Formats: sequence, C-alpha cells, structure tokens
Amino acid sequence: MLAYQRQNRILRTNNNEQLLFPNKVALQAKINFSEVFGFSGRPSTLAIHGRNVEPNFDASNGRVSVKSSPPLDPLNIPMKFQNMKFVLMENRLNAEVFFEKRSELLNCLMTLEHLLPAYLNVFLHEIVTVTEISGQVGDVSFNFEYEMAGEDFLEIMPEQIEERIRDAFRELAIVGQGQNLRLTASLYYFSVASRLKTVGQSPWEFMVEIILNLTKALEILFRRTTHWKDEIRNGLKELGYSGEEVERKFIPLIELRSNLDIAHPKITVPDHRQLQTLYEYLAVSSGNFYDLYGRLFRGINEGYFALPQTDGLVFDKEDQKGFDRIIESIKSSDTEFFD
Repeated sequence: MLAYQRQNRILRTNNNEQLLFPNKVALQAKINFSEVFGFSGRPSTLAIHGRNVEPNFDASNGRVSVKSSPPLDPLNIPMKFQNMKFVLMENRLNAEVFFEKRSELLNCLMTLEHLLPAYLNVFLHEIVTVTEISGQVGDVSFNFEYEMAGEDFLEIMPEQIEERIRDAFRELAIVGQGQNLRLTASLYYFSVASRLKTVGQSPWEFMVEIILNLTKALEILFRRTTHWKDEIRNGLKELGYSGEEVERKFIPLIELRSNLDIAHPKITVPDHRQLQTLYEYLAVSSGNFYDLYGRLFRGINEGYFALPQTDGLVFDKEDQKGFDRIIESIKSSDTEFFD
C-alpha cells in the first residue's frame, strides 16, 4: 500500500539543531486549495446546497465543474483525535501533541501526508493533497523533507532540439497504414508513465501506476504467447542488449509488477534498506526506455528488426464475447444512466 512512499525523509532544522524527545510537538500541514475549505472560490466538484450553482463544461478537455456563489466561508474547525488537538483553518491544519520519541512523530507525519487525504477524499468527494508539513519540537522548528532524489537528465545542445522535433514527426511514418500498432501502443503507455511521474505530489506518488505502464510498454512490444517474459528477453537481445543488461535494466520491472503491490494489492511493506535500493532503480528506469525506443526506430528504419504485427484494432472472438458479457452486465444494472 505504501511501499513506494517510504523514501528516506528528514526533519530539517536550522543550523542542524537537535530535536529532543520526549517533547511537545506542534505541526502545520498545508493542504491544496479547495472549495471545500472555503479558501478558494474556484470551480470544483462540489455544488453547495442553497446557493447559486454555475456549471462549467470545458469542451477542450471534457471536464465538468461547478462554481457556487457565494463561496463557502473559510473553515475554522477545532477537533480532537486520540491525544492530539487539531484546528483546520482555511487550508492549513494545525496540531498539538506530546510524543515520547522521534519514531512517533515520523509515523504521524506519514499519516498526515498519505492517509488523511485518502480519508478526506472519500467523505468530501474532493481530491485533497498535503503539499507541505512543518512544525516545532519544543522550541526547535523543522521542515519535513525528502533526503535526496535520483533523476535522469538529458544533456542536449540547443540546435539538437529542433532536430529531435523533426525526428519525432518523421518517425510517425513508421505507424502509417496501420503498421507497427504495437509500437504506437508502447509509446502511449510510456507517455502515460512519464506524465504520472511529473503530475504527482512527488515523483513517487503514482509509482505503482508508473511501473504498471512501463511493463505494459514492454509487454505490448514483444508478447506473442503465454511465454511473454522470455519473448521480452529475446526481443531486447535482438536489439543489441546483452543478457546482463536485460536482467538489470528491464526484467526487475516485470517482477515488481507481479510481486509488489502493482498487479495485486498488498498491505505489507518490505525492509527499509531494500526499499531504498528499489527507489534508486526506479528513479532511472524510465531513462532506459529512451534508449530502447532509439534502438527500435533504428532497427525498423534500417530493416534489421521487425515487431510482431496485429490484425488491427478489432477484438478477437473470445475477447469480444468477454466484453459483450461485461456490457450486458452493466446494462442490466438498476442505474439511472440506462433508464
């Protein structure tokens, strides 16, 4: 559940001051702007009863929202939870508590950052994220921060940017006339994975979904039969990767999909030190795909590599039967949508 959210975190203080426990702790969590907190009058998914509600349909992206007028007054809600006192004021959550040890504080911070938004989402029908957490232990202030992050960067000359854009348009010809649909699908899955890495609150927020899309990008390229793992290995070797490179750069993604909270849900969390190794691998795994697609384009253009071809975008008989059953089940549901 939280296997991909347990990066090394630090409580950064000014001048490396020490946080001493047991001690009184004050916390401040900043929550994203939301109509529900009365902090923002922007459109949302909440229609406030008894107020003028103006619907808005953005035809450019298909999103529907509503704006209530007048907007909600800023919230000011005092609460108690276990041994903690909370005050939710506008988009800031303030808390006071006494902790015996540092680990209690860290567990509380993880709860505020990851679990509280999930619960608020269910009860408010609004996406809520915690964007910053800070606090004081006794008289010492701290910020809750990531210790470090690994990332791949592309070093490029200014004149290469135009060249690469022209290359992208030129390579579109590879999928002309319905050919190489597998490549198109793979590029789409990889694009989704890349977007998820940038739109999350952190690079790891959607790491499960990123890994899933990266494995789809690999599988759709090379899979022909139920022996698809070996087919991925063989396809990568045809593109010039050594056996060691295949096992190091790509196969761990396949194994993660099957074994660690991706294809199948898990509550358990691996050893912390092993997780740090995993995070280091995942931070650079997307970069391996840029090299992979470069090899694919060269191989297809120069004629020494060919992807399996498909018979178009139509289901085969068995898939169509299965989809027909799903649609009939939906239609038979007692919902207003089909009345």
